[in-house]
Amino acid sequence: ERYLVVRSRLHDLGYFSNRRVTSYLDVAGFGVAAEATITLEDVAIQLGLFINREVVTGPGKVLDLRGTCSRLLGRVPLDDKGGKLTELKFTWLRANFEHPLSNPTQMDIIYAARAFILQLIWGTLMLDVNQNKVNIMYLPLLEDLAQVGNYSWGSAVMACLYCELCQATKPFTKTTGGCCMLL
Repeated sequence: ERYLVVRSRLHDLGYFSNRRVTSYLDVAGFGVAAEATITLEDVAIQLGLFINREVVTGPGKVLDLRGTCSRLLGRVPLDDKGGKLTELKFTWLRANFEHPLSNPTQMDIIYAARAFILQLIWGTLMLDVNQNKVNIMYLPLLEDLAQVGNYSWGSAVMACLYCELCQATKPFTKTTGGCCMLL
């Protein structure tokens, strides 16, 4: 599959109008356009993600990454570089979880659900354009799928988008990550 990155272009005015000017912008029909921004409410409505729940943070330190991966995904990628397991490649996740087994157990289905959520979060919602990997430190947040909805994923998605947009302001930056479908 080939993915194209959409690049938008915007000329920054460099200032915001004051209240007296804004009233005339409203009369002319440009008031909303002059104040347009992405809000948490937009994230909640467009993506259906919660914005007022527990904060999404990675655990301080996962001591046994291989054990965590084995316990929560049912398998561990082969270590081809002899280093620590800190990330999961999207290609590995797809190869191992995209096609269900012919007679999957309940745990096989749960493993596949966790793998899909990892890909969705770090491949679409909190996309890092420089990576084709998911940091494994967030996997423990998916341990109890019934509790995953108690996190404020919408707030995390918006924070990631704004962080990526800030990074995109650097000279010579050609792409940006985050949840660009909100733009």
